[in-house]
Amino acid sequence: MILTLQILGIVALISFIFLALVIASTMTGIKKTIDNADRKLDKLSRDFDEVKVKTIQTLESVNELKDDLSGTLKGINEINGKVLDSLGHFNDMSKQITTSVNALQHTGSKLINLVEPIEIALETTIQKFMPGINAASKLFNAVGRGIATFSGRIKTG
Repeated sequence: MILTLQILGIVALISFIFLALVIASTMTGIKKTIDNADRKLDKLSRDFDEVKVKTIQTLESVNELKDDLSGTLKGINEINGKVLDSLGHFNDMSKQITTSVNALQHTGSKLINLVEPIEIALETTIQKFMPGINAASKLFNAVGRGIATFSGRIKTG
C-alpha cells in the first residue's frame, strides 16, 4: 500500500513537473506572439503616422493650390473686366475671352468644391482612427510588459 502511494506520488510529481514545463513553454510562446504583435502594431502606428504626415502635407499643398487658384480666378475676373472695357470695338474677341474665363472659373469652382469634401473626410478619418490606434498600441505594450514580468517571475521563482 505504501509502495503504491509512493509510486502515485512520484507519478504525480512527474506530471506536475511536465505540466510546469508545458506552462512555461506556452508562456514563452505567448510572450513571443505578444512581442511580435507589439512590433507589428508599432510598425503599423509608425506607418500610419507617416501617412498622416504625408496626408497633412498634401492637404496643405491642396489648400495652397486652392488659394492660388482663387487668387488667379480673381485676377482673371479683374482682367476680364479691363479687357471688356478696353476692347469694346472687338466684340467677337471679348465674347470669346468671356466664355473662356467663365469656363475656367466654373472649372476652378468645381475643383475647389471637389477638394473641400476630400479634405474634410481625410481630417475626420485621421481624428477618428488615431485615438483608437494609440490606445490599442498602449494596451498591447502594457500587456506585453505584464506578461514579460510574469514570465520573468516564473523563471526566477
